[in-house]
Amino acid sequence: MSLPLVSFARLAADHVWQSTVFAAAVWLLTLLFRRHRAAIRHGLWMAASIKFIVPFATLIALGQSIGWTRAPLPAPQVRLAVDVAAQPFSPLPSAVSLATSASSATVDNPWLEPAVERGLLVAAGCIWILGAFVLLLRWTLRWVNLRQLIASGSPIRHGREVEILGRLTDRRDAMGGSEDPPVQIVAVDSTIEPGVVGVFRPVLVWPATISARLNDEQIAAIFTHELAHVRRRDNVWAAVHMAVEAICWFHPLVWWLGGRLIDERERACDEAVLRSGREPQPYAESILRTCEFYLESPLPCVTGVTGADLKRRIETIMRNRPAETLGRARALLLSLGAVSTIAIPLSVGVLRTPRLLAQTATAADAPAFEAVSVKRNTSGDPGGLSRVQGNHYTATNITLRQLILNGYSILQSQLVAGPALATADFTNGEHFDIDATLPDGATQAQFPEMMRRLLADRFKLVAHRETREMPVYALVKARPDGQLGAALRPTTEVCAARSGDAEPGARPGGPGPGRGGPAAPGAPAALGERGDAQKTANLGIVVGGRQQAGPGCGALQFGPGQFIAHAVGIDMLVNALVNRGPITGIDRAVLDRTNLTGRYDFELKWTPPGRAGGPPPGDDPDRPSLFTALQEQLGLKLDPQRAPIEVLIVDSAAMPTEN
Repeated sequence: MSLPLVSFARLAADHVWQSTVFAAAVWLLTLLFRRHRAAIRHGLWMAASIKFIVPFATLIALGQSIGWTRAPLPAPQVRLAVDVAAQPFSPLPSAVSLATSASSATVDNPWLEPAVERGLLVAAGCIWILGAFVLLLRWTLRWVNLRQLIASGSPIRHGREVEILGRLTDRRDAMGGSEDPPVQIVAVDSTIEPGVVGVFRPVLVWPATISARLNDEQIAAIFTHELAHVRRRDNVWAAVHMAVEAICWFHPLVWWLGGRLIDERERACDEAVLRSGREPQPYAESILRTCEFYLESPLPCVTGVTGADLKRRIETIMRNRPAETLGRARALLLSLGAVSTIAIPLSVGVLRTPRLLAQTATAADAPAFEAVSVKRNTSGDPGGLSRVQGNHYTATNITLRQLILNGYSILQSQLVAGPALATADFTNGEHFDIDATLPDGATQAQFPEMMRRLLADRFKLVAHRETREMPVYALVKARPDGQLGAALRPTTEVCAARSGDAEPGARPGGPGPGRGGPAAPGAPAALGERGDAQKTANLGIVVGGRQQAGPGCGALQFGPGQFIAHAVGIDMLVNALVNRGPITGIDRAVLDRTNLTGRYDFELKWTPPGRAGGPPPGDDPDRPSLFTALQEQLGLKLDPQRAPIEVLIVDSAAMPTEN
């Protein structure tokens, strides 16, 4: 399944439930302010509505963008760039893993097949689009009809209505009120209720026959109500919630919120009318007579006079009880709630971003090579080689880019030049020869730390990490029935019983530390001892040696265009595909989405990169490509997808001084 589709579905689901919880919290707040002004409750409900179109994830991402500068990328393993295609088989350790966050981005659903899950998501997406389209089409048709009705009407420039509206405006100015936008009255031959249309140039739609049914006091009360809508910008807020309804039309809470918004905006305007000095009874009568002869506005963003629960409105108007004043404590509570809604997600984003750590300061505490020689290589030969022999590390004709890949255990695609860097090749693609001495007792885990310190000290490397969506491969079952290929067989041997160690990768009977084998758990092998060929092979470093026998229990051997494994997990195959790039040609993260558990035996043969004419002499003449071999031999395939991957951004680097 397409990973972006699943990721979007999960983000959308998270956003919906977070917005639902936020709306529930707002409901509790409205209960606390039920005796206060309706404008306060309207503002709270509007915040709950806007939350449905502003995910917390957006605020968190904004916090990350303004947070601390990123820290240098750590590297848990060492991965040296070597020309393994021409070398004999070497065991591949189970501990080798891709230094990326891609594995955490897997989105497998254990209850559904990928094709079924993809189909359900596509169907849900189509239903959502269809629902939004129908709703928008319905509103658009109503808006077009309303604009045609206004266009067919006649502006009222003189007469009783204009005089009443003028007196209201003069009275508001005399009372020190803010200046209202000029409102034009348009008489229409329709049974639509009086209502305001538009924001910047509001138009009061006025049924042509309504003036004959109302006295001046009642008309003034209706005008006061509509002017309150104009001052409060209720049309704008209603349009915002209509956008929320179009996006989240499937959520019943969104429609319930729409009803609460209409209730509170009408009550807020009723309160404004009564505060202006209008008598409750004529005002209530004007609303009832309007409801008796005229229809409610067809759109929520056209603010009329008859909306909300009419019975409760009339009762509230006739009681005319003054709203409680907002005390300091509750005003502070509202302020804290508003600030927290924005500040908390932003703070989470800032805190999730690692603080700046100077590269040289970080490296100063790391173990270092005892002696390092760095010289430019001017041979012009392509390629390079890195290796550990005894207690010496040597790199011949290697680029800074290759050194960074080795020191940070990342893929080529995970290495990015920062905007301030002059060239993408760093130091203009120069090649170097490096000879370094490892300290006595240095372990495999310390080697990448020494490499990163060398990069910081000699090449002045400064880098930081970021997470970007990048191409990946998902290893999935190739066949619809889920059957595996003939070359991929469950292991029948119980390795733990033979080796006494249940961890994959342990070779029973193999040499121990200092005797040509990997260290026992908890006792890392020391580099530089005699007989450490197996340990350096575990680092992925090419060393001289004879052709290995078949792999032991829990081991994988690799060679030019060939993997042979015995009693290993699928995760070891995934690691081999990525970490053996020179023979697989894969330079992107691989996610294990096979749902296969347990141990397997397999032998995979393919034509390695650079051998288009066929495999090495003496081998099968018609080997397929790696992608075809995986499907035909193992019943697996690499599905191109995209996923969030951690990358290393190189901010600056410099040419080293030679010695």
